[in-house]
Amino acid sequence: LKLSTHPVNNHLMIDEFILLSDQFTLNAVGNWNAARTALQGMFYTRNLAQTLKKFNLPPAMHSKYTQANFNFIWTGSPFDFAMKNLNGALHLNLQDGRIEQLDPQTEAKLGIG
Repeated sequence: LKLSTHPVNNHLMIDEFILLSDQFTLNAVGNWNAARTALQGMFYTRNLAQTLKKFNLPPAMHSKYTQANFNFIWTGSPFDFAMKNLNGALHLNLQDGRIEQLDPQTEAKLGIG
C-alpha cells in the first residue's frame, strides 16, 4: 500500500493511492472532503475469479486479463465505500474469459441473455 496526500482548503487531495497484491494492482488519485470522496484510477488483474473471491464476492466472472478504468464518487470518507452509495463510471476490459452464474434478469440487462 502506498498513499500520498496533501491538504487544499477543505479538501484532502489523494495524489497517489497504490494497492498491490499477488492477485491485482490498483492505482488511483482523487480527493476527499467532509461530504464525499472522489476516486479515479485503474485496476488490473490476471485472475479475476480469484480476485473476486479475495473480496468475498462470487467468482461469476473469469478472465486471464482484466483492466478496469473507473471514476467513482460516494458520500462520506474513503472508509465509507459501499456499492449501494457508489456513483460514477466503470470501463471494463475482459480478455480470454467468461461470465457465469448470472440470473436471467441480469443477462437480459447486459444483452447476453
